[in-house]
This record gives sequence, structure tokens and C-alpha cells, in this order.
Amino acid sequence: MTVPATGVDPRTIGQSWVIVARHRQPAGAEAPWGEAHLKRIGTSTTICGAATQGWHAFWQLRSEDIRRWCADCSAAARPTRTVSGILSTK
Repeated sequence: MTVPATGVDPRTIGQSWVIVARHRQPAGAEAPWGEAHLKRIGTSTTICGAATQGWHAFWQLRSEDIRRWCADCSAAARPTRTVSGILSTK
């Protein structure tokens, strides 16, 4: 699977998208252990194509909370620049 051409709006993580990982931190911490990935809610694969059956979902986390991302999922989770955003910076 490929990264969406428009990227993922980080504000939609927890609404349309969810952060997932194979493992979570030990001792009940609500954070991924190892690489974090991004998947659309209701699907069974991540943006990079990994199957997520049995993985942990981190509903409370946002993209800026993740320190270690899969490269393809990281590229999609970066905020996208919009035309209005470009125009408002000048």
C-alpha cells in the first residue's frame, strides 16, 4: 500500500485514523513499544501495508507524541501544506 497523495491531516488521528503498534510499553504504559504505524479506522492494514490483527491501538496519541515511526507511516503523518497556509505565511 502507498502513502496517500495528500498525506494525513494530523487533526484526524483518533477520528479517521488511529496510531497502532505490535507491542505497547511494559507495565501498562499507553505508548507503543517499537515502531508506531498509522491506519485508517475500520481497516485491517496500516498505510505501509502491514496487517494489524492483534495489534494495540493508541487512541489518545497524536502524531507529535510518537518518537519512532515506520518511514512510510511517518511520511503520511506529517502535516500537509495547504494553499491557504502558504498564502498566509507571506
